[in-house]
Amino acid sequence: MNKIAKIYYVIIGILIVLLIVAEYYKPKPFDWNATFDSDDKIPFGTYILYNTLPEIFPQSDIINVDSSANQVLSDSAFFNLVDHNYIFIDKSVNFSADETDMLIEWIKKGNNVFIATEDINVEYWEKKLNISIGSKTNFFSAIDGEIESKFNVINSDSNNFKVNLVNPGLKSEKAYGIFQSYMVRYIASFDTSRSTVLGNYSNGDVNFIAMELGEGKLYLSSVPYAFTNFNMLRGENHEYVYKSLSYLPSNNNIIWDEHYSIGSNVAMSPLRYFLSQPALTWAYYVAIGGIVVYIIFAAKRKQSAIPIIEAPRNSTVEFVQTISNLYLQNREHKKIATKKIKFFLEFIRNKYRLTTSKFDDEFYVLLSKKSGVDENTIRSIFQSIKHVNESARLDFDTLKQVNEKIEKFYKKVNYERN
Repeated sequence: MNKIAKIYYVIIGILIVLLIVAEYYKPKPFDWNATFDSDDKIPFGTYILYNTLPEIFPQSDIINVDSSANQVLSDSAFFNLVDHNYIFIDKSVNFSADETDMLIEWIKKGNNVFIATEDINVEYWEKKLNISIGSKTNFFSAIDGEIESKFNVINSDSNNFKVNLVNPGLKSEKAYGIFQSYMVRYIASFDTSRSTVLGNYSNGDVNFIAMELGEGKLYLSSVPYAFTNFNMLRGENHEYVYKSLSYLPSNNNIIWDEHYSIGSNVAMSPLRYFLSQPALTWAYYVAIGGIVVYIIFAAKRKQSAIPIIEAPRNSTVEFVQTISNLYLQNREHKKIATKKIKFFLEFIRNKYRLTTSKFDDEFYVLLSKKSGVDENTIRSIFQSIKHVNESARLDFDTLKQVNEKIEKFYKKVNYERN
C-alpha cells in the first residue's frame, strides 16, 4: 500500500467516525406510532398510565399479562378469581367468540373488565351484548397540522369531539380535547336496560358506558387515545383518565393486558433492536458499505485463484479388468484367452513391426532377435496360442498357462502396462 492510499483510508476512517458521532448526538425525532404499550414512552404509548396505577389503586396489586384473554382465563387460577379488574387499552381488541364468552362468564362471577378501544369484534359483541361501535369522520384541520397529516390523528380542541363524563360529580366544566384517530369512534348501540352512559362527546355521541353482567360490570370506552402519554400530559386530560378509572373498585387487584397492544406484538429480534437505534443503524449501513467498497477494490488488486486441474485418468486398464472378471465369473475361459492373445499380437505388431498372420520359423527367428527373448520360449507361447484357437472350450488351468507365458514375455521385454 502506497502513501497516498494510506492517506485516503485515514480520511475515510475519520469521516466515518465523525458521521457516527454526529448521528448519535443528533436530537432524536418523536415516534408518533400508536403502540399503546406500557413500556413505550413515545407519545401514544401508555407508560405514564401504567406507572401511575399504584397511585390510582394504592390498595391493589398490579398483574401484567402478555397472553390472550382466552389463554389467561383458561388457567383456573385466574378464571376462579373474584373482585379483580381486567384492563384492556388498545387500538383494536378483536376477541374471538370463545374469549367473549369467557370474559362474560368471568365478569358475572364478580369481576370487572375495562376496555378502551376503537375496534372490537362487532359480530360477537353485537350478538352477545347488543353492543356496536360506530364512526364519524372529522374533517377539522387544527393548528397541529404536521402531526395530523403524518400520523393520522386529529386535535379535538376546537371541534365537536371533545370528551367529558356525564356524572355531575365527575363532569368537567370544560370538556377535554384529545388527539385521536380521524375516524372518531362512538358507541352506536347498547342494551339500555342494563347499561349506564358514563361519558360522551360534545356532540352528544356516547363514548363510555358501564354494563351490568351478573355480579360484575363491563366498562367500555371508544377513546383509547385519551389514556396515552401525549394526551395525559396535555392540559387537564389526566383528570379525565383518573375519573374514568375511578369507576373501578379501588380495592380490587388489577390485571393489565399487554397482549393486544401493537408494540407487544412486534418480535424484538437482535437485528430489529439494532436497526431501531439510529446511531447503530448508521454504523450498520456504513460497515456494509465499507465491506462492499473493500470487495470491489480488493478484487482488482488480487489475482483470482487458479484452479487445480487433475490429469485425466486412464481407465482402460480398469475397464479391461472389469470385463475379464465378468468373463471369469461366467467361466468363459475361451473368451478371456482370446482377448489376451489379441492384445498380445497387437503388442507385437506395434512394438516390433511384424505381421502376425502367419506363425512359422522365420517369424519365430525375427521375433526372438527383435525382442531378445529366446526362440524356445516364443515357440512355446505360440503353440499355446494355436491350441487355444483350435479348441472349442478351455479349462481354467489352460487359461492360466497361456496367461503365465504371455506375462513372462512381457516381463522379459520390460513392458509395463498403465
